[in-house]
Amino acid sequence: MSALLARLRSIRTSESGVSLIEVIVAMMIFAIISVGVAYSLLSAFTITGDSRSRAVASNLAAQEIDLDRSSGDLFSLNSTDTDKQVRVPAGTGLVYSIKRIASWVYASGADVNCNASAASSMLYKRIRVEVSWPNMIGQPVTSDTVIAPSTKVSIDTLGTILVSTRSAAGTPVAGVGVAVSPNPGSVPTATDSMGCSYVLKVPTGTYTVTASLPGYVDPLQNPTPSSTTVKVEAGKSTSASFTYDKAGTMKWSWPTGGVIVPSTASVSFLGTYGVWSTAASSPTTATLFPSTEYDVVAGTYVPYTDSTNSGCRSPNPGDWPQYTSAGKTYAAPAPPSGTVAPGATATPLDIGKLPMGTITVTNPSNQTGKLTIRAVSTAPFVSGDPGCTAKPQAIDFSTQLGASANSKMTIALPYGAWTLKYGTSTNPTTVAPSSWLSVPTGATGVTIGSGGAFTLDPRVVQP
Repeated sequence: MSALLARLRSIRTSESGVSLIEVIVAMMIFAIISVGVAYSLLSAFTITGDSRSRAVASNLAAQEIDLDRSSGDLFSLNSTDTDKQVRVPAGTGLVYSIKRIASWVYASGADVNCNASAASSMLYKRIRVEVSWPNMIGQPVTSDTVIAPSTKVSIDTLGTILVSTRSAAGTPVAGVGVAVSPNPGSVPTATDSMGCSYVLKVPTGTYTVTASLPGYVDPLQNPTPSSTTVKVEAGKSTSASFTYDKAGTMKWSWPTGGVIVPSTASVSFLGTYGVWSTAASSPTTATLFPSTEYDVVAGTYVPYTDSTNSGCRSPNPGDWPQYTSAGKTYAAPAPPSGTVAPGATATPLDIGKLPMGTITVTNPSNQTGKLTIRAVSTAPFVSGDPGCTAKPQAIDFSTQLGASANSKMTIALPYGAWTLKYGTSTNPTTVAPSSWLSVPTGATGVTIGSGGAFTLDPRVVQP
């Protein structure tokens, strides 16, 4: 019995005091409570600071509204492109960003979109001011108002022309000059920061609106694009919209290596908005509308429209279908292409050498003088040639063929079917026979037919 009691006393003694587990649990509880208290304090400080910042922002918004109301010209009161920065207190405080959103409002209550017509007239301007700051909680502080012009900008018996200018990226283009013909009775102003110009109190009728800004072009490469179908109606707003952007420059080179290049060839650009061709002067550069990729081909390319106009499609290698002969596949390489950047005129985009076909012409006998050579489109006779009969081309060369027998020269031409005319005058009329023609060394895709016709085919054997 004494031994048992001694054993129990020993066990009770070893379990006296606080265990390690109890210490850990107590520390965790204390940590949780401490974090909760710290979070509560931090939240209180944050909310207090945000409330203080929100009060400052409200004052700034009210001040901005007052400034807008004191503006003497509502047409110059536009949405801001860049937020105004104000530090409160000055020097050491938070930086507040102030943004203005402005819009004319129709009599119907809808905001005016100068890019769209509306069966209503402009009445007043709606202004919203937004103020934000770093690490704010929730939405920016906003303040709204409407401002009426000192005199009516619209009359029920007259109409309004809304002019809109947008870049290739869809952003407003400011500073574009606007002209309206015939005289609308009011002087149009250049487009504002929203890309809008308002021609007010215009008599009913049809008007031509023209936009102009040096260095800018529209998607059809027009420096002064016009909208000729603007019809003004009483009590309504009619829009004339332009896509207008800074032109970029593209450059290229013509074939070299002893090849005579044309002096009156055009260069065609096939893009998203259609086809545009340069003047027939064999240029080496062109200024183009940006942000669309162009395929570039030598010659005047005219697309197919319908059965009555098959165009002139031979110059574009992409219009020649691939074919198989003797187990080999023939296809045309893609023409050079590129996209110019807005305003990139100092450093033009170089697309390299224009792909063209070549033919050698030889004068077999002595002539009274040097021969002027002119290439003229003819009917296609090679399978797959898309043709150029609907819009035939005539291309001249400033270099003449020698008058002595066996004089020869190799000329470069756009792809397609051709005949050559020769003569001692500047307007040659005699067709050079097929016997005058030969395939240049190393050339491919040249087929010499009868009657002086020949085809320059862009298709080559595929590996």
